[in-house]
Amino acid sequence: TEKETTQKHLMSPSVSHHNIYTLLYLFQAYCYYLFLQYTIITPKMDTTTNNRSRRSFQTADLCDVHIASPQRLQVVQPNLFKSYGKKTSFHGKIETIRCFECNTLVRQVLDQGPSSCSWSGNSTSSYSSAADDEERKATVVLVVDGGGSQRCALLGDILASMVKDRGWSGVVMNGYIRDSKAINEMDVGIKALGTHPLKSSKEHQHSMGSKRGIHVSFGGVEFVPGHYLYSDEDGIIVSERDLSLDNVVV
Repeated sequence: TEKETTQKHLMSPSVSHHNIYTLLYLFQAYCYYLFLQYTIITPKMDTTTNNRSRRSFQTADLCDVHIASPQRLQVVQPNLFKSYGKKTSFHGKIETIRCFECNTLVRQVLDQGPSSCSWSGNSTSSYSSAADDEERKATVVLVVDGGGSQRCALLGDILASMVKDRGWSGVVMNGYIRDSKAINEMDVGIKALGTHPLKSSKEHQHSMGSKRGIHVSFGGVEFVPGHYLYSDEDGIIVSERDLSLDNVVV
């Protein structure tokens, strides 16, 4: 009958092979569509870059908006510091160290990471909860007052790698660094007075009384633990509170 003939035709090898080729073609076309969708049309977003772009700033814009505000905006003496590392700008809450020709405490604090900051237990801190730990790690700047000593360097490539690996936002050092060639290849932001080839000694640690989490002053500015620091190509500014970027064109 006609019905039986149609069934035999559908079950024939030529028809079966044709269906398989059609399915393979459709599958390949769908895979190609997915490739275009996720690599060209709507590429995956780099979350690191996205976070940086959301937090981008310029110290000049911040000064324009906040210089007359009650945030006690302060500008560090211009051209005092040189920039090292690939990060040309960084910002965050301030943690401080005072030392003299001895970087033992600098090493300890960098290795412990931002979560150990002296103000982290302060109930008034905006990073007081455990849920904000990653935020705290990404936005803390270590300020080191080395007394401006020109007799040795307080930070080299090993400590600079800790800045990156432990999640510090950046370092501002009233002192000198070494291994600048290697540091300039790292994704870190460091401001220092300059370079010096001699490493620091360890014998000054107790005699000079290295301290952490205290007020330090240099460059015409007082750096207070828990206050905020912003650094870029134009200079360094500090403020009592986090400066809003809502009114800043970035």
